[in-house]
Amino acid sequence: LWNQGFGDQEGRVAANKANLAKLKGIRIDYATADQYGWISDGCKYLDGVLTRAGIDHKATEFEGDHNNHVKATVEESVVPFFSGLLEGEK
Repeated sequence: LWNQGFGDQEGRVAANKANLAKLKGIRIDYATADQYGWISDGCKYLDGVLTRAGIDHKATEFEGDHNNHVKATVEESVVPFFSGLLEGEK
């Protein structure tokens, strides 16, 4: 299932569309040269499934592999993304 686009994501998104739409943010980051090709393929696939379902999300493809740029991606992209969403939460 992993090698087939993370396994029935269309069905899962359809079944959980109302809950997904309630989320403040969904973010998908993936590398162009990930040595685990199914990750890039699956992320692209999930991005398309969410787009077709009208679910707001952010997908970012970056140059690199599975291991490089992790620290920079987390510090410069992921943390600011979620920090902005969670600002003011109590």
